[in-house]
Amino acid sequence: MTEQPAPENPEGDEPIKQRKNGLYPAVSDELADNMKSGWADTELRDLQPIPQAAETARRRAELSARFPGERLVIPAGNLKTRSNDTEYAFRASTEYVYLTGDQTQDGVLVLEPTGAEGHEATIYLLPRSDRENGEFWLDGQGELWVGRRHSLTEAEQLLGLPAKDVRELTDALREATGPVRAVRGHDAGVETALTDKVTAERDEELRVFISEQRLVKDAFEIGELQKAVDSTVRGFEDVVKVLDKARATSERYIEGTFFLRARVEGNDIGYGSICASGPHATTLHWVRNDGPVRSGDLLLLDAGVETHTLYTADVTRTLPVNGAYTELQRKIYDAVYEAQEAGDRGGQAGRQVPRLPRRRPACARREARRVGPGRGPGRARPGARPAAPLDPARHRPHARPGRPRLRGRPYGDLRRRRPRARHGADRGARPVLPGRRPLRAGGLPRHRRPDRGRHPRHRGRQPEPLRRSAPRLRRGRGVDGGPPGLTRPRERTAGTVGTAGAVARPKEPRPFPSEGRGSSRPHVRRATCRR
Repeated sequence: MTEQPAPENPEGDEPIKQRKNGLYPAVSDELADNMKSGWADTELRDLQPIPQAAETARRRAELSARFPGERLVIPAGNLKTRSNDTEYAFRASTEYVYLTGDQTQDGVLVLEPTGAEGHEATIYLLPRSDRENGEFWLDGQGELWVGRRHSLTEAEQLLGLPAKDVRELTDALREATGPVRAVRGHDAGVETALTDKVTAERDEELRVFISEQRLVKDAFEIGELQKAVDSTVRGFEDVVKVLDKARATSERYIEGTFFLRARVEGNDIGYGSICASGPHATTLHWVRNDGPVRSGDLLLLDAGVETHTLYTADVTRTLPVNGAYTELQRKIYDAVYEAQEAGDRGGQAGRQVPRLPRRRPACARREARRVGPGRGPGRARPGARPAAPLDPARHRPHARPGRPRLRGRPYGDLRRRRPRARHGADRGARPVLPGRRPLRAGGLPRHRRPDRGRHPRHRGRQPEPLRRSAPRLRRGRGVDGGPPGLTRPRERTAGTVGTAGAVARPKEPRPFPSEGRGSSRPHVRRATCRR
């Protein structure tokens, strides 16, 4: 038996990259000849375009109108090695999928300018594996190892745009002239070919425009999001049915149960599932999921199914492990739920999303006073003083701000939009993704300013300059004649601070809004909540 070296690509490229775990460095002539012949014709014909083909064409037209006369390059990305000859599961870049509907590795979308206006879109893909040069069965990504891929003709029918061999793209990009923009961070080969033709600022403008373009969802996207939500709800129902088995194992059982639903009905989980039981629920992003599941504890389940078109749901629920809330758990649950409902009642079509949660702080303060002390029953140390009532006005400035989320392939990269687009200032009445609220003079968003307490006891709490830590407390007379308790130390006037022997004078309280108006009712915020 004679042996021959691994065959080279007949086009003059580098030799076929064989799998790392091959038993022999070369192959026999007999085996090579046998693998070249006898293969049936498997070309697929009369294919129908993918459901979103019309939408992707419209999106490319909008992108073309924004950057006339410029070459635009949007890559899908490459495989990343996990260990030896295994790779991480591939997920194409969001921009590439949004504009093409294709999810294959190594793909690149190129919009070639056709003049002062307009572009000709071409998608560059890997063609079918070649049987003649051994790529089909020798290459680690050959179809014998990883499965069949579409031919270029099939891709044209499915995606609705011309398709070419991606292995010819780098040479074409090196010879390209004129202005070029590219989406960075996905394909090192493409970026190397465009090193002297692109700038970071111009590329960022392209990425930001596509990110903002995705803020407004079309009918196809809304339908996909609904599919993701429906599958996620069924996944939550699956988890509830097996909570008794999870108590015998760990949080991993809950994670695996939901993952089964995500893989059966969708592509994957949209993000790392948070299956936090008991004290782990207080960790904002607990994804280890290796803790025990005990009866009497609450389970915080934050998970979402990603559809086959890469749209993701995001559902969070707090569930009693044993099926019944305790009295305190029920009070806290109802308080949070009422605050959420208060914000949702303000939602109307065309209203900017950042305005929705403004009703929640007032309702949250009222519900927190109704619930009472923050320490749960049976957890106080022997001989310790009773826990002080929760003061929402004092705790609110140091809490993590809440804001609604909008999911959709994937949610994190939508933060690349411009600041103006966060608040919908230039997008008319269309709903947009919320961002951080504009900062006021004190440096905190309006709904988190500690000096905005509306109860009479909160008057005079003006943190100027802005406090970066919790205020110091002392025992003494209450604020504005209130009962003794924990209060802030009175501030000295500017003329007496640091003066030897000077006597500190209390700062005059600001007039309360209800004073001098002929009203005996204490002032309350307009945005209140009713049960």
